[in-house]
Amino acid sequence: MTVSKHRRLWTPAIAVVAGTAIAVAVGIHESWWSALASELVALGWAASLYVIGGKDTDIGAAVGAQGDERQELVKLRAARLCLAVSSSRSSPAV
Repeated sequence: MTVSKHRRLWTPAIAVVAGTAIAVAVGIHESWWSALASELVALGWAASLYVIGGKDTDIGAAVGAQGDERQELVKLRAARLCLAVSSSRSSPAV
């Protein structure tokens, strides 16, 4: 599955889709100039989410859908424990 290939792009993409939906609603209700302004705000918001998602901080990890160091360490230890348990059970009992 290639969903995790571009995880950093998911949050900005969702922001663009939601912003476009809001812009269409504004365009139908108000005017298309107002819709253009709201679409520009949504694109700016998505660009800022993309930049924040690339930073090596806790917020950047949350926005970019990446694990930070603590989460990666927990995953590594869990995989190591799983390997240890499965290798000890695969030995035939004599």
